[in-house]
Amino acid sequence: MDEKKEFQFKLMKQGMISGGLSSLERLMLERDFDEAQENLLYDILDRFSQMPDFSYGELEREMDAAFGWSYQGVKGLIISLHDDGRWSEVVYQYLKSNYQAFNGRVSIEYERIVKELKIFEKV
Repeated sequence: MDEKKEFQFKLMKQGMISGGLSSLERLMLERDFDEAQENLLYDILDRFSQMPDFSYGELEREMDAAFGWSYQGVKGLIISLHDDGRWSEVVYQYLKSNYQAFNGRVSIEYERIVKELKIFEKV
């Protein structure tokens, strides 16, 4: 079994044992990640979590360079992170920046999260 398949098998096995995969784990399986890509993603998210005022475009460019993800690819990541309650500072800053850049509008997929995080009230 190659490294990618081994990583994915390990994720699925953990999911079976723990009663289910997290949203982020499902995203990694869907996008055919291996362990190196998982580590790179976590490193990027850790770095952005230390940057209080990054713009949504900075994160999108980083994800495009690392994984070839467009805006739509990043959208799945942001939703997964929020649903799992992980890297909440990254989710908040990304959506706040996006909300500000587009004059108080966000993609319909983000509306639930923006309301839950009360970004409308804070900007």
